[in-house]
Amino acid sequence: MMSSCLIGKDVMYWGGNFYNKDFIDVLTSYSHVKIIHFCPEHIVLGTPRNNMLIHEGDGEDIWKGDAVLLDTEGKDLTEIMKKGALKMLEFAQTEMPDLIILTEGSDSCGVN
Repeated sequence: MMSSCLIGKDVMYWGGNFYNKDFIDVLTSYSHVKIIHFCPEHIVLGTPRNNMLIHEGDGEDIWKGDAVLLDTEGKDLTEIMKKGALKMLEFAQTEMPDLIILTEGSDSCGVN
């Protein structure tokens, strides 16, 4: 399973992606590899949208209620993005991927 933006889907907040043809070509060169993709932001907010950042903590703090996710205009997207995260979890539990590759630097997708 992979972040949609990594396979070339235009789901980033500005309407672009982080497609890396060489990386995807290597992955798909193996006959046993099937890439499935998901974007928690796109599924609940659409594209394009305002950028967002976690304030007062990290993803764990979001779930504990100690942090918030605000867009660049100050709109609180915490609850809607929690719904997107739960949809992504549900998708992963249904598909049961052997490996998940998420976009580093995304406040809704991956950190390290």
